[in-house]
Amino acid sequence: MIQMDFSKYKLEELIDLNRRLVDYVKAVQHAKDMQAIAKFDVGDRVQFKTSAGGIIKGTIFRINRKTVVVHSDDHHDWKVSPNLLQKVPHENGQNKKFSGRLFPV
Repeated sequence: MIQMDFSKYKLEELIDLNRRLVDYVKAVQHAKDMQAIAKFDVGDRVQFKTSAGGIIKGTIFRINRKTVVVHSDDHHDWKVSPNLLQKVPHENGQNKKFSGRLFPV
């Protein structure tokens, strides 16, 4: 970790440095989120781990700016960070979207 002596700086300079660092971290995180979201399409089969350690499998229903809505196999909707998702094959062994419909009729 970088060691810095902050006592050399005025309060205004530290506030400005803090603002710039926060902006930079937000920009880096946004870029990572966009890369993760770009890997998925509506209709993709995915899975993720819950905070309790369970595995939820489902189908991507909607892609938002920062999150993905997954309709789980047990008919619940989950708003999930794309960084937590993994693609899984459809039952037929492929990971293709349904043609024109999210769920087969």
